[in-house]
Amino acid sequence: MSNKKETRKTTVSLSEPYVNVKIKISALWASVLFCYIYGDFFGPFKIGKIERIIEGFGPFGAVTQGSLLSVAIIVSIPCIMVALTLMLKPKICQ
Repeated sequence: MSNKKETRKTTVSLSEPYVNVKIKISALWASVLFCYIYGDFFGPFKIGKIERIIEGFGPFGAVTQGSLLSVAIIVSIPCIMVALTLMLKPKICQ
């Protein structure tokens, strides 16, 4: 009798699972949102940034109704695109 343990070599075949294109596109839009969140979270840590916000300066200069509307539109586009990508027909999304 042999005291050696028998070892079997098994090969694992890795394969890429199919992921719907809609899921991939919506994930890309979600990553854009995470970039916005990252910038909004770490932006105030710059020296003098909070003071500029208190004085009424935003990303496009002085804060006005127009600048607030433009920022709201820019930020809402990726939010809407995540949902639309999943709900619309694939032909429209590609």
